[in-house]
Amino acid sequence: NKKRNATLAEVTDVITLTDMKKAIQNGKATLYNSEWKKLKLTERFFPEDMTKNFYLDKGKEGVVLVFQPGDLAPYSEGVTYVVVPSLIVG
Repeated sequence: NKKRNATLAEVTDVITLTDMKKAIQNGKATLYNSEWKKLKLTERFFPEDMTKNFYLDKGKEGVVLVFQPGDLAPYSEGVTYVVVPSLIVG
């Protein structure tokens, strides 16, 4: 109920790159480009480190992980987002 910064582990079970990759592959998470068009995950683009940038989005019913251009898709796709399930209910 208090407004404060939260850690990724407090809001989702997807806390490592391996977790994220598995969630995308099994359909529990979705990868989007900067225009919110769905993308497919490829081996060619994958970040070295998990993002520290994320936010809760009630409209998308999950946690939105934010990655810089070139991390999960070509630079032309812009900033990429991965929407993962949230541990926060309601």
